[in-house]
Amino acid sequence: MKRIVVEPEKCTGCRDCELVCSIKQTGEFNPARAQIKAVYFPEEMVNVPLTCLHCQVPLCMEACPTEAFSRDQATDAVVVAQDKCIGCYMCITACPVGAIRTVPDQGVISKCELCQGEPACVEICSAGVLSYQEIEELSIARSRNAAAELKKVIKGVDFR
Repeated sequence: MKRIVVEPEKCTGCRDCELVCSIKQTGEFNPARAQIKAVYFPEEMVNVPLTCLHCQVPLCMEACPTEAFSRDQATDAVVVAQDKCIGCYMCITACPVGAIRTVPDQGVISKCELCQGEPACVEICSAGVLSYQEIEELSIARSRNAAAELKKVIKGVDFR
């Protein structure tokens, strides 16, 4: 299974991810309608792009009284059938990262569905903040990076 991976330390705040998402999803350049949001933290002067994590146990799916959510078999994305959505917004309150948005004037929700396995936000990200990776590959890479950092810390430490 593949997921969008975010490396916020690389984010320049260009917000191209929001623009391309909104045009792909709605046909208009309107970052307010994007399914990815670059959240700016002024004290740390850092941007953190946030989007759906497509959780293995999706709380949004569990909270939905109409079973509007399902798992796409091809991409493993958590998707929503808007025709089943009644606008109760229980999924919004259940989502741990705030990745579900309301559709203005329609009374339903929308969320990232991984662009059918070809996320436009990943393709447009020139800074390399976003990538679309197999979870297993990500886990191995993160383990290697953590081990390398630990090696730097313990190098020269006398364990006697």
